[in-house]
Amino acid sequence: MANKKTNVIEVGFKKKVQPVRLGGLDFEIKTGSKYRNQYLEALPKMEEDLEKYEDDIKLASENHDTEALKQANSNIEDTVKECVDLVLGEGSFDQLMEVADDDVDVVLDGFAEVAKQFQALQTKKKANAYIEGKKQG
Repeated sequence: MANKKTNVIEVGFKKKVQPVRLGGLDFEIKTGSKYRNQYLEALPKMEEDLEKYEDDIKLASENHDTEALKQANSNIEDTVKECVDLVLGEGSFDQLMEVADDDVDVVLDGFAEVAKQFQALQTKKKANAYIEGKKQG
């Protein structure tokens, strides 16, 4: 039987990702609109939760309540884990905690810097796209 060639158009998909190196580890932030919307919903809630837990820590410290202090710290870690894993991928928080010697503040500071730089990069890309659109129009 003869092998018959067909006219097949084959097109692959290019994943929309932003490479990130944090704590010497490589991650990817998915940048498709579905994911951006998830981030936009999660990040303000994370900040809100962290502020509440910081208040809990202050109150627990003032009252010398070590159990409440432990719980507030645990809540902070859970909140950061949820957000980091959402943005950088499942399991990324645990990897970062290992590199950061289990210091959630180090992970949070690094993640906040990534978020800041990512936002600046997205703003720059939007501005460049707008300028290019004006040049072509």
